[in-house]
Amino acid sequence: MSKNKHHQKKRESSSPALAIIKGLAVSAICAVSMITLAAIIVYSTADPASFVLPAALAALYISCFAGGLASSLSYDGDVLCGVMSGAAVFVIIILLSLLLPGGASERVGTGISIALHAVSILFAFFGALAASSISRRHTKRRRRR
Repeated sequence: MSKNKHHQKKRESSSPALAIIKGLAVSAICAVSMITLAAIIVYSTADPASFVLPAALAALYISCFAGGLASSLSYDGDVLCGVMSGAAVFVIIILLSLLLPGGASERVGTGISIALHAVSILFAFFGALAASSISRRHTKRRRRR
């Protein structure tokens, strides 16, 4: 019974909004590092223009996976927090693309660009599922002891 109280206190100490913000922070840090790495790799090729969009999308997807994972782990493996973190990244990117000219919408069209960016929510979902699996395994091991 004391273990249940400890588990409830742990979950109550962290709010879903805080978990989503943590996921956004992890996504942002991961995106900056991934885009820097992608820029180094892309600009070392003979035709960097053809690799910019795929590299940027790969960096977005990897950072959303990491953000979904972090958000879900910070709220006891709740998948919804990870998905909401990915949705927040998607909304921020769409708003930034409306404010700043250029980007994927000029190369592939607005509809396809939105669809390609919406895939980031799917990657955040996969990250949240991974976190949920990790969290469940960790909880089972604690119960066995």
